[in-house]
Amino acid sequence: MGRRPRRARGEKLRPGVYRNAERASFRTGRSPGLDVSGDGRGCNEVWGQFSVNQIETDDTGAISVLDASYVQRCESADAPALRGVVKYQAYPLSYQYTSDAGDYIGQGGGATHLGATSTFSLSPYGDGVQWGVSGKREDWSAILTPPAGERFEAGRTYRGEGSSGEGVAGLNVFGNGRGCNEVSGELTVQRLALGEDGTVEAFAATFVQHCEGAGPALRGTIRYHA
Repeated sequence: MGRRPRRARGEKLRPGVYRNAERASFRTGRSPGLDVSGDGRGCNEVWGQFSVNQIETDDTGAISVLDASYVQRCESADAPALRGVVKYQAYPLSYQYTSDAGDYIGQGGGATHLGATSTFSLSPYGDGVQWGVSGKREDWSAILTPPAGERFEAGRTYRGEGSSGEGVAGLNVFGNGRGCNEVSGELTVQRLALGEDGTVEAFAATFVQHCEGAGPALRGTIRYHA
């Protein structure tokens, strides 16, 4: 099967959403190119779009990392669609959250952030991490620290509070100008990769957070190249 998402002429392919795609070899003007074929079948004309969540190139300019998805319609804009995902040496990079009605931080809403629409960051914070995501008119941050005197371990679930203590992990997720004064909840570290100096380079976790001792919860999944 051939998969050939292409940028508009004269532009560099980067994370983002590419709409109004035309057949790659025959695209016009500034339209991005898309041409998915397989088993001897292909489109004469293409209507579609694709999203690039991650893309990296090596020193020669060849693609070394790719995470993309596409929707392609053959021969007409209202034809049945072919949908697919293309991944090459890409580790997950995303944030997904839901919140109960009455949760102060999430306001009862939810969203999924991917590299096509959002930017992500991860930096050391004591023995833990400070993580952030910005996109879709939202800004989220999380400060996550292991229990006092410990290091995070993959596969372990921790009781969480606003700051770490003996046997208690620090859990503080805030966003869009709203934060908790007091936190209770749970943090599960799913994946963890450390650099030679012991700092966290890749991280995946799920959390449940309650503000001010209230019952409604904010729930989320963080994946940073893990």
